[in-house]
Amino acid sequence: MNLTKEKYEEYQKLALELKFEMNDISYTPYEEAIQYCNGVGPEWFPAILRDFIDALHPLLFIDSLNHDINWSKKHKKSTEYFLASNKAFLVNAQKLAKWRYCFINPLRYWVIHKAKQCHLLLDKFGGIAYNKACEKAEANV
Repeated sequence: MNLTKEKYEEYQKLALELKFEMNDISYTPYEEAIQYCNGVGPEWFPAILRDFIDALHPLLFIDSLNHDINWSKKHKKSTEYFLASNKAFLVNAQKLAKWRYCFINPLRYWVIHKAKQCHLLLDKFGGIAYNKACEKAEANV
């Protein structure tokens, strides 16, 4: 993941401007955020695959930064928090798509469609990664 400090600060401002749900990206320093963020996709994906997905879906990359910080910083081991974080991912992706593309641009709907697919995958399979993050946080306390 090639994320510069300048680009991260740009994403922080954008998240504030768009009023992200569960907005952790805007309040997390770059040095801390890069410890948590791995791009779009689960941690067990090879880095080259995540880099490819990030390049293919740059708006989802921005959203995934916030989502990764949500999961890693909050460490609230609860189903409600897990599902709320996933829902925030979907809502924020929709905000990004509507911000970037006008309503007649098919890319707007493509991004929203991909975000819905990611949301379904997160709800169904993301619990494994979420529980691992919670266990890791508990071990560090």
